[in-house]
Amino acid sequence: MIIGAVTGITFFGPRAERAVEEFESGRIEEGRKSASSIGVVAMADTAIVLIAVVAMISHWQA
Repeated sequence: MIIGAVTGITFFGPRAERAVEEFESGRIEEGRKSASSIGVVAMADTAIVLIAVVAMISHWQA
């Protein structure tokens, strides 16, 4: 679960601020790219968390 906090602080926050700035200044294409990258990283972050939950429930052996 720590990965969510780390990516939130280091990636999602700054990238979201950049996307808002780009949209507000009229740079729509750049804003879309920033927003798209947020979606990709969010999916990867969610997948990692889901794998961790499944591993804990299934008692995977390391």
